[in-house]
Amino acid sequence: MIAGIVLAAGRSARLGQPKQLLRYQGRPLLDWALAALEASTVDVTYVVLGHEAEQLQREIDLHGAVVVLNDHYADGLSTSLQAGLAALGPEVRAAVVTVGDQPLLGPEVVDALIAAHATTGAAIVAADYGDYQGTPLLLHRSVWPLARKIGGDQGARALLRAHPDGIVTVPVAPSAGVDVDTWDDYTRLLSPATDQA
Repeated sequence: MIAGIVLAAGRSARLGQPKQLLRYQGRPLLDWALAALEASTVDVTYVVLGHEAEQLQREIDLHGAVVVLNDHYADGLSTSLQAGLAALGPEVRAAVVTVGDQPLLGPEVVDALIAAHATTGAAIVAADYGDYQGTPLLLHRSVWPLARKIGGDQGARALLRAHPDGIVTVPVAPSAGVDVDTWDDYTRLLSPATDQA
């Protein structure tokens, strides 16, 4: 089995409110991430929640995802990655890790990562946006122990920096990788140029 994991536990400190609830085309940002995994070929989806978890569960369609509560979310993104991977059963051989604030990423990107893994057998497959590599990432079970060594506010990208050899990448349009960390990011997401991307 291949699982999808959406990391959505953070405090959104730079925004001052849960960014998972910000709306894009009438839907919360987190809804887009969950819907993309639901429409992909992953077998099961997990969503890692922490800050304002109860509110998010009330107000967002979780698309049947298994909820993982990260009580240590204040310690940074690394704890959410670790919580998500720890929740997976032995039947899961790889996980596609996504974040809850990239609403322009569709299921075709997730499926491209899975296809690249099936073709190459690579333990890490990353989205390549041209000038950087990042989420979503496919992580084979063999590299999950490496995630336990990540600390603080680092996510799966730290694995790319620590283990650059043997990583397979899948080209993704830079516009699809837009994420929302600040109000400026959100304004750009809502701009007509981005809306049409």
